[in-house]
Amino acid sequence: PKTLDSFGALLQSECEQVGEKRGVAFDLGPPSATAPAEMSPNIVELLECICTDCGTDFEIMPSGAGHDSSVFANAGVPSGMIFVRNDKGSHNPHEAMDFDDFFQATEILNGDADGGRQHEGVPVMSDARTWAMETARIIIDNDCLYTRTQGDPFFFSSGWASPVFIDCKKLISAPDARNALVRMALERISDTVTGFDAVAGCELTGIPFATLLADRLNLPLTVVCKQRKGFGRLAQFEGSFEPGTAFVLIDDLATDGMSEAVFEAALRRAEASIVGTFVLVDHAVFPTKRQLISLATLEDVIAAAEAANYLGDRELSEINRFIADAAQWSKQRGGITTL
Repeated sequence: PKTLDSFGALLQSECEQVGEKRGVAFDLGPPSATAPAEMSPNIVELLECICTDCGTDFEIMPSGAGHDSSVFANAGVPSGMIFVRNDKGSHNPHEAMDFDDFFQATEILNGDADGGRQHEGVPVMSDARTWAMETARIIIDNDCLYTRTQGDPFFFSSGWASPVFIDCKKLISAPDARNALVRMALERISDTVTGFDAVAGCELTGIPFATLLADRLNLPLTVVCKQRKGFGRLAQFEGSFEPGTAFVLIDDLATDGMSEAVFEAALRRAEASIVGTFVLVDHAVFPTKRQLISLATLEDVIAAAEAANYLGDRELSEINRFIADAAQWSKQRGGITTL
């Protein structure tokens, strides 16, 4: 800040001198400031390896200018930058970039400059990890995480006792968060399952996201109800589908996966099949053999909470004990210990 303030004062002084000499006035407007951002060490190391392998000279450097990547980095998205040398500087009519340099930079960006070889020992951030970090950040930013580490814990409908509760229902009222989650859900589902004809939403909390996903995919939507209403094969559903329809089932949150199993059973009784069950967050701490598709786990959310100083040390310690042995933690506080 001191350096920036000094430079700002110098610029203002120079403008005043030029203005007095030439009879003009400068209006610099209000200053704008953005927080410094650190690029991802993993991405920087990967770019170093690619450059080294293809014999490209490079230099790791800070940048004093503002860049879109700083916004992403400060939002928790792993980021990196490649600068291409410019003989006359940028953002002026005389800037001169050699297009051979430009093409080489695009090859490095695509990771093609080394012929597609893998770089051993460089932990590249996977899509799944990025989705988990972003989903966890969204949950924390929208105050969806609640804790009870002292006194009575939360009791889930299945009977588990827990020191944490994630209220994903709040996210449907946050357009930016909602759209980001739907985008990541589409990518996650398309990366994991194929061959489904329709989308099914679990009553009640799975309905909003199932509706949004079905709309984006342009697929039929069915709501699976908790109880049968009426008679016939489709008595437990809103909407209609033919026998043999293949579904991807959507819910917002899974504790032990047993609620989702009830909805899956209803679909099978109606002569449908399920190619996969997707949730935004899977607790993934309770003893169960069920496999769910998710964007994030409870452990991801707590890691994001810790990074954001969202929890106190005592809360964090107690929650980590729960994550390490959820069944034992539940038993000690009057909850169930097994399914």
